[in-house]
Amino acid sequence: MIKLFHSIRKTLLNEGKTTNYIKYAIGEIVLVVIGILIALTVNNWNERKKTDSQFKTSIENLYNSIMFDVENFQILQNEVRDKIELIPQLLSTPKDSINASTIQIAFFVSANEKPYYSETPFFLNNLKANPNNVKQTEIVKEITNYMNSLQINSLGEKENAFQMMIDEGIPFSKPNIGFTTKFDIIDSLYYTNFHFERFNYLLNQPKFKAEMLTLEVNRTYQYYELNTKISSGKSILALIKNYYPDVKILYKDVGIIGTSINGFDDVGAKSTPMIETDFENSIWELELHLKKGVVKFRCRDSWTINWGGDTFPEGKGYQDGPDIKIPEEGQYHITLNLTKKTYKFVKLDD
Repeated sequence: MIKLFHSIRKTLLNEGKTTNYIKYAIGEIVLVVIGILIALTVNNWNERKKTDSQFKTSIENLYNSIMFDVENFQILQNEVRDKIELIPQLLSTPKDSINASTIQIAFFVSANEKPYYSETPFFLNNLKANPNNVKQTEIVKEITNYMNSLQINSLGEKENAFQMMIDEGIPFSKPNIGFTTKFDIIDSLYYTNFHFERFNYLLNQPKFKAEMLTLEVNRTYQYYELNTKISSGKSILALIKNYYPDVKILYKDVGIIGTSINGFDDVGAKSTPMIETDFENSIWELELHLKKGVVKFRCRDSWTINWGGDTFPEGKGYQDGPDIKIPEEGQYHITLNLTKKTYKFVKLDD
């Protein structure tokens, strides 16, 4: 092609057609410029496509991270709500009603909650938006604002009421905190009459009462603060879903729970973990001995994401669906397909 252009220019010059040569040269320059512009356009299109692909990958991670944030904030909010409700009951406990559970409740309401560390800041650092894409920049801005509000105000490293009980010689026994709060002492002799007397003494101290009432106020503030975070997180999830309807939920720690295994949360049971055998299609499997009873599937040992169904041995799983009835005891191979939202129980010992 270059030789052809060179030959044409040489011919025009040799024939003395200067005007035609100039026109041709200008035309050749225009063609080159057009070629460069086309190449730049294609390159920009490829870069934009690459950026959009990276953005979707990052936004998917953020979607799942924020969903996990919301789940944890809801669990924490339930715990804080329990503490708010228990404080007035605690302060009005008659002397002859003080027992081990009373002391555990006092420690529970006055102790700090377990710290929560979100993965959202990490994924946000990897989020690169196309500056010319208004929707992407809006999402980044909203997630950044959300991230800045993630920190939960702590009530202090040591609660005064908590420390006052320790100073009175009352030992700390952490309650079993699950879906419901349980205050069961395994060793009935863990607390003695001495501890009950010391706790009754504290209940009659104005300073201890004042500390508990202050805790009630602070917990109430904490409850509404968490409510704001939950609402903000849900708004971000809706914004992402609107931009990227096919965003994939990356399920983690899927398990099965129910009376066919060890019971539900009310008896302190935990989910039995399942194994993800197909990551791409989010298929989880497990071989397990089941008793006659009911089961449900859930994520992260929480009810925020759970599936139930009304048919057996296979069927469609629904969020917050009914308990799946297991009609017969036996060894089962259990398959849960979270892409299709289906489940299947195959009895192995027939």
